[in-house]
Amino acid sequence: MSSSLDIALGTTQAPKDKYTVSRNKYKPNKVNVLLIAESPPSSGGYFYSETTIGKDHLFRETMKVLGFWPIDRPMRKGCDKQSMLSRFRSIGFFLIDTCELPVDKLRPRQRRISTIQGSSTLPRRVRELDPTRILIVKKTVFKPARQSLTESYTNTDREENSVQARKAILD
Repeated sequence: MSSSLDIALGTTQAPKDKYTVSRNKYKPNKVNVLLIAESPPSSGGYFYSETTIGKDHLFRETMKVLGFWPIDRPMRKGCDKQSMLSRFRSIGFFLIDTCELPVDKLRPRQRRISTIQGSSTLPRRVRELDPTRILIVKKTVFKPARQSLTESYTNTDREENSVQARKAILD
């Protein structure tokens, strides 16, 4: 069911599905480093799209840091990203977005609300991926994502310790 925000943005399930298919094509068997970004950009320069549109800033800078793209070379429109995405996957790196749909064109208040709502889904998604390390990529995502993940893992640890304590008492 679409939210009023989805309707206001003119979005449907189709973009979410497209992002999911693109992302899952490059999902590693074991996630060593999970990068958590804000959302797919409204520009269309999605991290997991197989060619660049010329505005693929996060992808370009990530590839430079990993040494997959020359630091002093621009990444122009139409660049084939598949080999770099395959290398990214092969070293166990994976990127997910806090929000499933673009939020970069929303008003600041609605963007914050969307990020907080998206952050509430992170604990389940992170548990499913079971990464060795987590890197939160964007300042606007850091606080809500960290809080959601910290609270979730603290509550889970408490529950697991309680179950273990009950088992010890019963034994």
